[in-house]
Amino acid sequence: MLATGTYVGDGVALRTIVTGLSGTIRFVQASNITVAIDWFKTSTMLGNLYRTFAGANGAGLTFSGADFVVSNDGILNNVGQTYHWVAFSTSP
Repeated sequence: MLATGTYVGDGVALRTIVTGLSGTIRFVQASNITVAIDWFKTSTMLGNLYRTFAGANGAGLTFSGADFVVSNDGILNNVGQTYHWVAFSTSP
């Protein structure tokens, strides 16, 4: 199963993004920036850890049931920044 969406960063410390899909993996990409940066998290990654496709690690992305939570770590919830997300699940 697949779900997609968009959110605009608001700088809130722990912001829930509603997907309606229990996720196995989440991808988040910031738009309107000079260089596209992609982040991802799988259900096997502990706590709030995430990775970039360039191989860097970060903290600030957690699963919360069918949703995910982003932090205001200066990356995943910058005020005014538009983000696009994709969630995949192996079960409904």
